[in-house]
Amino acid sequence: MFNTSELRQAIDQLVDELVRRGIAARITILGGAAIALAYESTRQSTHDVDALVHPEAEVLAAAANVAARLGYPDDWLQNNVRIFLPHHGEIDEMTIASSGDVRVSVGGPRLLLAMKLKASRGRGDLDDIRTLVRHLGVSTVAEGEEIFEHYYRDDELSERGRQLLAAALRP
Repeated sequence: MFNTSELRQAIDQLVDELVRRGIAARITILGGAAIALAYESTRQSTHDVDALVHPEAEVLAAAANVAARLGYPDDWLQNNVRIFLPHHGEIDEMTIASSGDVRVSVGGPRLLLAMKLKASRGRGDLDDIRTLVRHLGVSTVAEGEEIFEHYYRDDELSERGRQLLAAALRP
């Protein structure tokens, strides 16, 4: 489990490691870690970091070195999030760290909201959805559904997703 400070430390060290190795890399963090890092979340921790990474082998090898130095689990940086990406809409992102040819970004709030609504797993997702709707100024379920449909137009928002969205909009 990582708190926000530990997460930032790991990312900074990963960037430094990649620069030291002379590897041009892109890392796009998605999910709870992205929300904790960039969107004034109440989230205090995350179990792992879901990210799109390129070049995959080199970034994951550097991440394993960082893990060994910091005493973190080897798989703290995970790249299996690709299977959850929407088939429509852009992967909007915001840069949070860069050095040399290494860039780390987080998914944009609209993308993250759509992904959280798609997952609709419970309390953790509710807190993240609440953070994102506040950040975006979403005030109705219909507005949230519109964002979801922009990214997942072939899917229907689940009843659970609709309930979490409605709960997140309550004061």
